[in-house]
Amino acid sequence: MSNEDQRDPVFRDIRGGRPPEDPLEELLWKLREYFKKFSRGGGRPPGSWKMIAYGILILLAVVVIFTSFYTVDVSEEGVVTRFERYHTTSSPGLNFKFPLFIDRVTKVPSKVLLQEEFGFRSKDQRGIKTEYAKSAFVEESLMLTGDLNVADVEWIVQFRITDPWKFLFHARDVQKNIRDISMSIMRRVVGDRTVGEILTTGRIEIADDARKLTQEVLDKYDMGITVAAVVLQDVTPPEVVKSA
Repeated sequence: MSNEDQRDPVFRDIRGGRPPEDPLEELLWKLREYFKKFSRGGGRPPGSWKMIAYGILILLAVVVIFTSFYTVDVSEEGVVTRFERYHTTSSPGLNFKFPLFIDRVTKVPSKVLLQEEFGFRSKDQRGIKTEYAKSAFVEESLMLTGDLNVADVEWIVQFRITDPWKFLFHARDVQKNIRDISMSIMRRVVGDRTVGEILTTGRIEIADDARKLTQEVLDKYDMGITVAAVVLQDVTPPEVVKSA
């Protein structure tokens, strides 16, 4: 007997002669035991076709029941498509849908604040951001200022999904679109100011302008995204000119 068979709960229950406690596993156990009788008897017992039909109907009923209900987490909304077309958006909790391939549900994290990082990456460990990586992302953060100097700008875009249907179907790669738009806007805003403003007094104004302009572009694309904030994490001269 292999280790994989030992880990199989259905195999263990059959070996011990006990039906499983889980309803679905119990059904599989009964069907397996029934067909084992066929092989031992060398043929079909009386009424075998009727029993096979009952077994198929029971299995189909179980599949229909298990595919008709779904749960949506409190941080999500469920977008239901019927025959590949949008049907409705479901709220958190237990919900009903047509079974099998008729209705499909895509869960969207619309109740949480999402973010994209630029010029650096923080690494999550069990939900706690503990590590900070920067060196591999300088192509995102190095920008030319209005007085032809170079600044190293790191920032975060925080946003929410306000329309799950638009988020799923109005753009193919929403994350890439958000990143491309934000980098373009930030380079535009930084390019309108001197390096002195960027390093000292102009940081709040830069972040606010970047948020407004980013939201304007996202609204034109109609992707169901609302920008909550743009936060400048760190603004410094590049390493090669810091000593100067």
